Amino acid sequence: MIEEAAARYIADGGSVAQVEEVTGLEFTTVHPDQVAVDPMNERTEDTLDTEALEDSIREVGIVEPPVCRPLEDSKKDYGVVQGQRRVTAA
Repeated sequence: MIEEAAARYIADGGSVAQVEEVTGLEFTTVHPDQVAVDPMNERTEDTLDTEALEDSIREVGIVEPPVCRPLEDSKKDYGVVQGQRRVTAA
């Protein structure tokens, strides 16, 4: 999948601009408050155990960015498709 390849490329030190050029994807940094759970998200539970993940994010940051898409009919700007726990923990 292109998203996975892009995440690996960034993790290996490639810049966002390089990843955008190679994949055609657009990367944007947004505050977690701007992100809702997308209807396409595979997770359906509202409460997620994120304590260990929160500790990890504090230590090393988010290694693999969540995958989101713009939402038009929502109070939030983006919907998280993959990475709901990472967004919740952040």
